[in-house]
Amino acid sequence: MVRGDNCPRIANPDQIDTTNAAVGDACNPSRCYVVDRHQPEQCLAIGESFEVSGGGAFGGRADETLAVGERFVPPLWANRTGETIAYRWTVVSAPAGSSAQLQHPAGASTVSHGWRYLYMENQEPTFVADTKGVYVLEVEALLGDSWESGTDLVRSTAEVVVTVGP
Repeated sequence: MVRGDNCPRIANPDQIDTTNAAVGDACNPSRCYVVDRHQPEQCLAIGESFEVSGGGAFGGRADETLAVGERFVPPLWANRTGETIAYRWTVVSAPAGSSAQLQHPAGASTVSHGWRYLYMENQEPTFVADTKGVYVLEVEALLGDSWESGTDLVRSTAEVVVTVGP
């Protein structure tokens, strides 16, 4: 939902913002999709070298909370749409004493809604924190559908920082 005019100096009655930058396309020459408006500089350059994003951060703001034992499905964003992307999520950092891991950490997706890729139903990578603190999840992704293809495919990595607890 657009509130106000997202491009006040140029007529744009439809208020389209295809880059999610909170600036109308009529005023925004950038072709960089903003995944997290709190971190607009960490955007995906549309049409450039293959890039993925895990969304940056979750749980660090008052409007986002994740409790111990709560299910979290890390988002997968890419600067491609409708192409096959194989992914592999791992926990790269966790609070002391945590043994939390991801269920269904690897797979492939060809379905995207805008720049966000959708996981197969009941095969979503799922993270459940077992203690309060900060976790870092990393996704390694490649264009193509298999890690075992034996070819040198285009790869990209990204992280999402998940804060658990009040």
